[in-house]
Amino acid sequence: MIRAARFGAGVWLVVVLTGCSMVSLGYPRLPDLGVLWVQRQVSLEHAQADALKQDLSGLLAWHRQHQLGPTADLLHRWQGMADADLSADQVCQEFDTVRGLLRDLARQAVPTMTRLGRSLHASQHQEWAQAQQKSHSEFRETYLDTTPARSWLGQAQATIPGHASHPTGISPAGLEKRLSQATERYSMLYGKLTAEQLRTLQQAFNQSIFDPRRMLAERERRTQDLMQILAQMESAATEAQAQALMRGWLERLLMPPAPAQQAHHQALAREGCTQLARIHQLATPEQRRHAATTLGRYETELRQLATR
Repeated sequence: MIRAARFGAGVWLVVVLTGCSMVSLGYPRLPDLGVLWVQRQVSLEHAQADALKQDLSGLLAWHRQHQLGPTADLLHRWQGMADADLSADQVCQEFDTVRGLLRDLARQAVPTMTRLGRSLHASQHQEWAQAQQKSHSEFRETYLDTTPARSWLGQAQATIPGHASHPTGISPAGLEKRLSQATERYSMLYGKLTAEQLRTLQQAFNQSIFDPRRMLAERERRTQDLMQILAQMESAATEAQAQALMRGWLERLLMPPAPAQQAHHQALAREGCTQLARIHQLATPEQRRHAATTLGRYETELRQLATR
């Protein structure tokens, strides 16, 4: 299966870049890595693992032929943009291009995901559900601020010095993790960030609309949705019917069906556009050269992979 986070994490263009940093080493091993990831969720039988690896090898061959070139072209275009200021609208336009590539990849992955889903037994469904529940619990522990601040009298209160609750309910640890991840990703692109960039990031995350309660509810909805799809695929009369079920789940994965969740999803994407545009506007000439060089290196790696 394609994990929701793998698609949802495309809020920043720099997330794409983190996947390029070791692409030459990791790309050929993606079928093996994909099987290992699935096996961390569910115990696959040997025949299931072999079939999945074969399917993933075919998917990788398709990606090499159809998407490495366009992705390299995208990186080449970004090099030309590195020396100029960018608006949030321009960044969002690039986001749309990346999302288009992800949608195409998701559609191509439907047969692979369907065959895997139809091969799973009821006990393996339960294993998968348990693995997802564990992931949800870890998310809850990291991101949700569930411990109320207390006054010196021991009474719960909303805000005390040193413990100001975030409006969206994110925990201090969750806020720090989001900031740390963003800092690391931007540093991969620009090199060491300036004090002003770091302050800007801190302010952006302090004011972010990211709502872990809403995100947890969406994660749980996706899991429930997937479990229902797996059960329905068992009784599907044909492979085409099963693929239609999986395709519908993927569409709901990429864009939540509820209007309120769609609006939040889109608002977070816009927030990411604004954040990246602002960090780039604050970039020094040296940082912009660093970004162009980094993008050029990734482009070269992808073009070399495409010809192997």
